Amino acid sequence: MIQRLIDFLNASPVNFLAVKTLKEELEKAGFQNLDPSEPLDELKPGSQFYVTKNDSSLYAFRLGNEPLQEGGFHIICAHCDSPTFRIKPNAEITSEGMVRLNTEVYGGPIMSTWFDRPLSLAGRVILRTEDPMHPETRLLHVKRPLLQISNLAIHFNRQVNDGVKLSKQKDMLPILGIVENELEKGNLLIKIITDELGIKASDILDFDLYLYDVTPACTFGVHNEFISSGRLDDLQLDGDTFSNYLLTEPFDALNKRIAAINQAEIQEVPMDAYLGVFKEFDCHTLGDVSRVFEQCEEDAYALARYQLGNTDIDIISSAVGVQNICIVHILRQGGGKIGLTRLFNAINGEKERRIPVEWAD
Repeated sequence: MIQRLIDFLNASPVNFLAVKTLKEELEKAGFQNLDPSEPLDELKPGSQFYVTKNDSSLYAFRLGNEPLQEGGFHIICAHCDSPTFRIKPNAEITSEGMVRLNTEVYGGPIMSTWFDRPLSLAGRVILRTEDPMHPETRLLHVKRPLLQISNLAIHFNRQVNDGVKLSKQKDMLPILGIVENELEKGNLLIKIITDELGIKASDILDFDLYLYDVTPACTFGVHNEFISSGRLDDLQLDGDTFSNYLLTEPFDALNKRIAAINQAEIQEVPMDAYLGVFKEFDCHTLGDVSRVFEQCEEDAYALARYQLGNTDIDIISSAVGVQNICIVHILRQGGGKIGLTRLFNAINGEKERRIPVEWAD
């Protein structure tokens, strides 16, 4: 279980790749990918399917055998984005031959923890096609160390250990490399993208790229009882517990209810933006499932039994009236294996039944 989570963390440096990894697992388990813009076909007990939005959110369903009014929805929510730095357009800043990338803060990172770490790039690139209305999206995951945000030497900053106010636009710009000739100037980042994806620079319409720490996730402690990883908040819930909830042999509770997973890009963006866009998508998706499954016009949220999520989901729950259990996200983040055991049991929702968890890799 733990090795599976570690593999998922390493494969998911950004939300787009987290969704890609979960899609692959769902399809291996027989889940059908549905187009949310198309009407749902007839649904029946045992149906398994998922929909995605913006390549950054995923909603998976498994239908139970009880009437919806009795079993209701059993919903788990988590976010798949994490605090980081987003690469701006025309990002290269060259000074005395050294190139840094202009970035903007995404979410609420503890900026001092980003210094002197091997960093790289991940995200998506939008490519030109013959149909201008349907560009191609390619995912980018540069796996080698590529950048670093360097601390100023203590000789020039004697107060560094007393606490220093950091400037997002001056102190947090990562070093990309050194320009060796004039042809490279202003083209280093584009060359990295084209080399990684095997494309032409003229085909690039736009990109959505982020920094990530390339240090792999690992266990530590005398008994390997702890986990250390970037993006542990909230990919621990996205990855292992989500997969075990939907992909393992069904529990009695799942046979009765409609089990639903909501893995969304909400944690590190303004909540009003989420409530204005993704909430509507949530309502329509759950409403469509309830109408097709039961041939009724019941409000899907009124039929939900409870929802498991993190603190941001509390706000959403209050907006739509769904009872929830709050899983507080944690802060290279450290967590204990015992916490995942308790989380896994909470998801299964049966006090009298505790699922044994084997930690051996």
